[in-house]
Amino acid sequence: MKEILLFVLTIVLSNNLYSEQTIGLFLNTPQAYDGYTLFSPSASNTTYLIDNCGEKVHSWTSTTTPGNVAYLLDNGILLRTGRTYNPYFTAGGNGGLIQMLDWESNLIWEYSISDSNKCQHHDIEALPNGNILALVWVTHTQEEAIQAGREFSLIELWSEKLIEIKPDLINGGGEVVWEWDTWDHYVQDFSEEKDNFGDVTNPRKINLNYSTLGFYSVDWLHFNSVNYNPRLDQIMLSNFNFGEVIIIDHSTTTEEAKTGSGGKSGYGGDLLYRWGNPMAYGQGTVDDIKLFTQHDPHWIPDSLPDGGKIIIFNNKAGKNYSTLNIVDPELDEDGNYAIKNNRFGPNDPDWTYKATPDSTFYSMNLSSSQRLPNGNTLICEGAKGRFTEINHNKEKVWQYINPSSIGGMLLEQGSIANNNLTFRAEKLSKYHPALIGKELIPMGYLESGSDFTCELYGNESSVNFDDNTEIVVNPLRNRIELESKEIISFVEIFNSIGAKIYSTNSESQTNSISTINFGTGVYFLKIYLKNQIVNRKIMIN
Repeated sequence: MKEILLFVLTIVLSNNLYSEQTIGLFLNTPQAYDGYTLFSPSASNTTYLIDNCGEKVHSWTSTTTPGNVAYLLDNGILLRTGRTYNPYFTAGGNGGLIQMLDWESNLIWEYSISDSNKCQHHDIEALPNGNILALVWVTHTQEEAIQAGREFSLIELWSEKLIEIKPDLINGGGEVVWEWDTWDHYVQDFSEEKDNFGDVTNPRKINLNYSTLGFYSVDWLHFNSVNYNPRLDQIMLSNFNFGEVIIIDHSTTTEEAKTGSGGKSGYGGDLLYRWGNPMAYGQGTVDDIKLFTQHDPHWIPDSLPDGGKIIIFNNKAGKNYSTLNIVDPELDEDGNYAIKNNRFGPNDPDWTYKATPDSTFYSMNLSSSQRLPNGNTLICEGAKGRFTEINHNKEKVWQYINPSSIGGMLLEQGSIANNNLTFRAEKLSKYHPALIGKELIPMGYLESGSDFTCELYGNESSVNFDDNTEIVVNPLRNRIELESKEIISFVEIFNSIGAKIYSTNSESQTNSISTINFGTGVYFLKIYLKNQIVNRKIMIN
């Protein structure tokens, strides 16, 4: 009976929030993933971390607006991009600056990619080795474009370069240790006398004369995200203007990345996989196009539901609605991406989320999604600054609207949310390594004028935890027993204030740790598996 009353009370409170709120928290239920949401409003210098009630628990302030992302690393560093307002690169998503801020917002490292020839834009990706992948626009002159085989080239042309930076945290700056450029992988059938002449139906090449914008846009590709898969050593990129997700090999050298051979794949820097628009390589019809100005395609982590598949925010899936799509790439018997009849599969997504009515879920640009450890999915409708969490039944269990507007101004409750664009939102576990030992005290709502009450629901089942790994605390034997289907490479244990009290190399599927000197209390385990890191809170009595 108490559970029924609690359920009814939750619905009543949720309905009241929907009828009264214009910004901030709209919905919080016990089914929401128990964590903190990280987001950087596009017009603000501040990055926020909020709890499930929409209260700020921490923030970082920089000197620039984002260009366009921020990530909280395991070591507690905020890795972000900033805008330099480069006058030579004014397309949407321009950045130019990569920064690291400590917990107190002190700038501890900065790297500029912004001049008349190049500019960082949209997204970056932190790699397990501490390096950083960055998307970079590179200018090519009209003459270079013509020589490359561009059919109509009345203006300059931008290529998309991906660089890997090794930061120098002591002296500042960094070293570019690897790079890949679309300029090395074009094909054209316009002129045999020009470079790159060949078969434009080759699925591993980029057709220099395919365009959804005509021939008058310098930013004709417009990549808008980068994602790395450590298990595969592959990189996923989003080609916005082509309506395609593409995958390339990261195991190559820079020289191999310029060619069509080398690396684990044997294809060098040519495309290993592409999906969303087969017309971009001369296959199919308009009915076969599946992606429309998409954002944030990325691999779902292997340990989560639908792990290994690709989740995509499909912005203009319909005239006035968006969808989320999950795609499961088809593989051949050797584990490579399968090509059938000169096309990559599958024909259709494995899973789709569309709202009812469909027009209630729409963002014409920006946006992101994230599969959570409890099976829920966090959605950021970037153009509206609206973050929604849905469960596996596609029911809303949490919702929040960013109250930060032009110039980072925080709006008053009741105001209509305008200019609250948010490129991406991410939900972090309460046991994220960066948060261990931090005082995350609710400091009130970001917006002014909110006076509703909200309850935080604990949810131990939502801890980021691999089902293939079992942890048993044995009080009788004063031991922690670890067992995994994967090799456990390394184990660290932290106490309740975040101090590391134990570490060991393992290289085994089992590990037995004595707790006789630990004492009673809460501890945090950080377990390094081959392709992931598992974080878990335990209690020792």
